[in-house]
Amino acid sequence: MDNLLVKRISATFIDIIIVIVPTGILYGIVLLCKLNPAIKNFVDQISISIQVSLLFMIVYCVYDFVYNYKFHTTIGKNVKRVHIETLKGRRRIPPKRLLIRSIIKSISLFSLYAVPAVISVLLMTNDYGTSLHDKAARTSVWENMVG
Repeated sequence: MDNLLVKRISATFIDIIIVIVPTGILYGIVLLCKLNPAIKNFVDQISISIQVSLLFMIVYCVYDFVYNYKFHTTIGKNVKRVHIETLKGRRRIPPKRLLIRSIIKSISLFSLYAVPAVISVLLMTNDYGTSLHDKAARTSVWENMVG
């Protein structure tokens, strides 16, 4: 496996671990809200796996978008020394494209069916700099230059 592919996957795992904490707190709030009968009836109609998956999607999307917009990287990308660029080589990515990228990435990571994640990994093995969310936002991932 190429070094960039390994860095991308491990950066994503770091970001997922970071997102676990706020997702757990939000799920605790959802459980507290279930004390209200009207909310309990609504929430109980949705399976726990779908509830957690939706929360992860929302929290990861917000985390990914905010960090990439404000700091031009996420914590995982920063630790693994990779960054995203437009296909024209610009590091400043328009907010609309960042939002598209974040939404598709969060859906592909946390959908109940792993098909989008598998497609992303297959795309990355063919072209290490792009995956499903990169293709949709017209971005790519590169290693930071040392020095």
